[in-house]
Amino acid sequence: MNTLLILLIVIIVLCANVLWYSIKDILKKNGYKVYYFFGHLNDIFNLSDLIQKEPNEDLKLKYIRMKRGLLLTIFFFLILLVIVFIRFEFYNFHQIFG
Repeated sequence: MNTLLILLIVIIVLCANVLWYSIKDILKKNGYKVYYFFGHLNDIFNLSDLIQKEPNEDLKLKYIRMKRGLLLTIFFFLILLVIVFIRFEFYNFHQIFG
């Protein structure tokens, strides 16, 4: 079970990175200042700004889906991380106290 959780975390992290750097590329092409090693939170705000300014409805929908996908991957990553830590602490508690 722990192996499955770790595998899910790795898959989610890979998906989040692909999404995030795709968003960075889109922002850079649209004239936003992008940093590849820091300032990741600014990318979410810049993407929200781009969504509001985008006149093309198809692109706007694509950007909205990318933003939701990124936020969902971050959310699921945090949930899985909490689950792994809880399982680890529960396992260590029973190992120490019998």
